Amino acid sequence: MSVRNTASASRARRRWIGTGWIGASAMVALLSPSPGYSQEADLGPAWLRDPVATSARSAGKAALTDFSPIGAGGGRVEPEGELLAPAALITAVRGGDVAVARRAVASGIPLNLPDASGDTALLHAVRAGNIDMVRFLLEQGANPNLRGAGGTMPLMQTLIADDRWMARLLLGQRADPDARDAAGYRPLFAAIKYGRGAVAAELLRAGADVELENADHQSALIYAIVEGNLEITRRIVERGADLGRQDAEGRTPLYWALFFKNDGAARLLLAAGAPLGEAEIDIPRELGALARQESRAQGPPGQGGN
Repeated sequence: MSVRNTASASRARRRWIGTGWIGASAMVALLSPSPGYSQEADLGPAWLRDPVATSARSAGKAALTDFSPIGAGGGRVEPEGELLAPAALITAVRGGDVAVARRAVASGIPLNLPDASGDTALLHAVRAGNIDMVRFLLEQGANPNLRGAGGTMPLMQTLIADDRWMARLLLGQRADPDARDAAGYRPLFAAIKYGRGAVAAELLRAGADVELENADHQSALIYAIVEGNLEITRRIVERGADLGRQDAEGRTPLYWALFFKNDGAARLLLAAGAPLGEAEIDIPRELGALARQESRAQGPPGQGGN
């Protein structure tokens, strides 16, 4: 090969290498995730049906994962006119970053838009126990009564840790204390079942209806007695529950207290003037046994108990 041909080949090789290097650099830049990208971002058909997502999609495919400010035409803009990808709010909530969540809301992302799993930002925040994030979302207008994946609601999530402060915050911002979840449970009945006295107290404080019934036609008072939860039973009685309210079989709260030998509840109901009802139970015998127990506890006449 001549020197001239060799030089030409060398120049061509350098041009190819240079071009290839530029091309590779551009490819890396295109494929590398943007600084705010998170693989945990939940993107799915629900996002794409939203007007904000549609606008973001028109700015280019990268708009769905790039949380940096973008304009309608795809160019970066100042914060005053920024539009973030729909997943930015959920990602910020999961990360506990109120500042980024604030940016996401300011960009126009709907607060109540669910992620691909069906959960809203508020539900994620409550589940994480992040009360500051929950307060921010509620102040911005998040709906505390929307169901998430599996039909659960934010208020129900407070029962997991018996978080009375989270429950109080939600109830103070329009959470319905009597709303049913997809399984048909009301918050108060769930609190009774799982012994969550702190949240039960907040529900009653917020005006939960103690006369509503569960699927077995039991009032909250009867259900608390049957479950043996004396603390919540006392709170329901103090809340003014109907002590003579009968179930579908005509059995009263006092009947159930005696039937299950729940002495604490029986004494509480008797002291409050609860009627016996007409249920088929040996009421005199049960009351006699209860009276004898009380007599032994008080000691002989004229002496106080231990």
